[in-house]
Amino acid sequence: MVFHGVLLLNDELDATLHPQAQEHLLKVLTQVSEDYNLQIIATTHSLYMLQMALKSELAPYIKVIHLERVDDNIAIKDNITFEEISDYLKVKFTKKNHKTVVLFEDMVASKMFYFILGQEIYEYIEIPEDVHVSGQILIHLSSINVKCYKETLFIVDGDLKDRMPQKPPRKNLLNLPTDLSPEKELYFYLKQFKAADVFWTMCGATYTKSVCFKNHANYKNHQKLDIKSREEDKEKYKHWFKEQVNHWGKDGEFIFSRWCADNRDKCYEFCQKVITALETIRAENLPQALKDRIFSKYTNTSTFEVADVIANADISEKNVLTKKGRKRSPKAKIKNDENDDFGIIQPGFDF
Repeated sequence: MVFHGVLLLNDELDATLHPQAQEHLLKVLTQVSEDYNLQIIATTHSLYMLQMALKSELAPYIKVIHLERVDDNIAIKDNITFEEISDYLKVKFTKKNHKTVVLFEDMVASKMFYFILGQEIYEYIEIPEDVHVSGQILIHLSSINVKCYKETLFIVDGDLKDRMPQKPPRKNLLNLPTDLSPEKELYFYLKQFKAADVFWTMCGATYTKSVCFKNHANYKNHQKLDIKSREEDKEKYKHWFKEQVNHWGKDGEFIFSRWCADNRDKCYEFCQKVITALETIRAENLPQALKDRIFSKYTNTSTFEVADVIANADISEKNVLTKKGRKRSPKAKIKNDENDDFGIIQPGFDF
């Protein structure tokens, strides 16, 4: 039997169910919504079920919306966290975690930071959008004895580490774990790959090393440039990076993940420095469980053994299209908007 455009409604999805049964039901409904092209809308007050919807492996496939009566109206809230939902249902107030601002030279630097540290650290940091400052200015700002600057973490590209003050080192100033700017680092890193490396196939059937370096093949690694020459030198690598990054998975994940795998020691040391800097700036220790998970990425020998396996998994999904040319997700897709009382399980498409 084939269903087309069916909507399934369920009030109080958790009613009379043991938590283990609630978990099983969510998993079943998620898969059913994909298999039969259903949209499922359900209500719940179960914190356990909401936690599963927002913090488990099901989170990418579930959209949760919180409905609240405000006087004579119904207020709709999405993009709400589980902690906020918990407060609403328990009728209590929990003080929000203060986030430390982190500034970079540009977006590519912040992306490299993301792939090195991982998502969980963002519960404690904030990276303002479209705020990109030259490395020299970041170094200067880190020295200003003003509260807002002293409580900000400044991270410059690796090619400026020789220009950073060493005596004493500044507690709110770090450099990325490279000797070059991120774009330049990746350029020379990829230049070392053989033409038969699985990376090229991972990016696309006709994407090759020759395509990657077309019109950009003969750049030299000039060292110890003055500030003006440094900026001019960076532009050609930025131009190359912008041309190629869309071939490397979402946000360049293929190349960044591969680079992290091949530079474990540098990444591990950088993670230590970032956590130490954050704890110093915040005057508090970050949760040990968080630190253990970040470090395990570089101490667990199995973590990076499949930069290639991950790539091949992506290849297997890449050309599988569903109706209207949309890429089909391996499971039911339920958008993760971190919210409460209302779960919407949508058919399994990436939009």
